Amino acid sequence: MDRNKTKKPWRRRVKSWLSIFAVFALLIFFSPVILHSLLCILKYGFSLETLGEIGRGAKGYVTLWTVSMVSDEEMIANFKSHREDFQRLTQLYLTEGHGNALMDFKWGEGVSSETLILLERTGVHQIDGTSFCGLWLPDPYSVETAKLAEKVDVLEVNPYEALIFEFTDTLRHQVPSFRYFIVTKDLIYFPVEPRIENGELLWPVGLDGNYRHRAPVLPSLNKYPAIWERDRSGSYKFSRVYRQIEPQWFIGMCRAK
Repeated sequence: MDRNKTKKPWRRRVKSWLSIFAVFALLIFFSPVILHSLLCILKYGFSLETLGEIGRGAKGYVTLWTVSMVSDEEMIANFKSHREDFQRLTQLYLTEGHGNALMDFKWGEGVSSETLILLERTGVHQIDGTSFCGLWLPDPYSVETAKLAEKVDVLEVNPYEALIFEFTDTLRHQVPSFRYFIVTKDLIYFPVEPRIENGELLWPVGLDGNYRHRAPVLPSLNKYPAIWERDRSGSYKFSRVYRQIEPQWFIGMCRAK
């Protein structure tokens, strides 16, 4: 009897310490959300805007732990199921785009009902045109073409930009990362078939005849590429990597840092 009585206080102390530990663990785990909430209140006061900011912060933090990035196979299946729709959207971009990027068809002015239907069907939220590291004119690997590219007004919509298709399911296409901050996964269209040599996608040449840029083309983007581990210089040289689906269509994955 005396032995049993001496055990009970010990067990109670263990349970108490475990309870205290659990509370502290939860506070530590949710401390980023708590800190973000306090900063929002200090910045905006008590308002609907504050609640919205707090909600977005909490959502992003939960996403960091619970949501996995969309797989290559899912993106390829969606592309193949709506192959003609994606191709048609590349044409509509040229006729309905504004500036050098169509920032969300659904909110843009002068958007046709056909475009809205195609966006809904393909799951696309936004299409951006990019002239990053050069334009894709016919025969992009000649110096003569580079001279012609210099005359193109990149501030206007033109058929020589690569197009980035961003998707409505942002939780799975823009995933927070402790190591890379944000990792995005999009669909990329090149107006002409790019050259791939030694596992690298080669951008058009400049006036000096050298490639303006090059990026790795990998067999799978279901995991963060090993080259990101090796390239930690902060130069962003290989911040975007690719997987080819068709000659002009690629999956692109990009890290924020």
